[in-house]
Amino acid sequence: MNPEIIAHRVNDIETLERAQKAGLSTIESDVSSDLIGGFSVEHGGWQGKFGKGSRLEILTYFNGNVLIDLKHANVLAWRFVERLSRELNYLGISPGVTGRDWGVVSKLARMNDLEAYYTLRDEEDVPRYFDSSSYLEPATGLSIHYKIITPEILEQLSTRIVPKCEPQLQIIAWAPSEIATAKQLHAEGVDRITTDNFEKMRDAFAA
Repeated sequence: MNPEIIAHRVNDIETLERAQKAGLSTIESDVSSDLIGGFSVEHGGWQGKFGKGSRLEILTYFNGNVLIDLKHANVLAWRFVERLSRELNYLGISPGVTGRDWGVVSKLARMNDLEAYYTLRDEEDVPRYFDSSSYLEPATGLSIHYKIITPEILEQLSTRIVPKCEPQLQIIAWAPSEIATAKQLHAEGVDRITTDNFEKMRDAFAA
């Protein structure tokens, strides 16, 4: 079975329409709070704080699943979670939630019955996640930077984390751009791939 291809950094209407045209089921968008109480969809989290980027409403235009990557969410975490919860409920969006601020991801997922995907960016995050996982909302999956994914790390996850998950933990690799790299990751056990190169990646796996 081929991996699911997820469109990475869908933060504007043009990229969203490309993902829709490509027939993808899931997009990933970056969300940060701005300085006037709203939320911006913008890859550069600090730019989002100053209101640059699309508004959160853009996510309602996608006819599929949305995965939101929380940027700089650890500042005033409870206020962030409460405000974003209200906004998501108002817009009628039930996205998956990812990010490296695991406590905030966990709180948002718990309060709104959302799927949690914790981000692992570097090798030090792996043991840190093992130590923290018992205090977090159970993960639907882990979003792991592709450069740190190895058979050894996947084996650790399968023996230490997967037995606690129902259904089985999903592994998302972000964000390889080379097709050969993506195919190697899939061969090693990656379930989903988040990439900017999503049209070519989709075609390569469909061939």
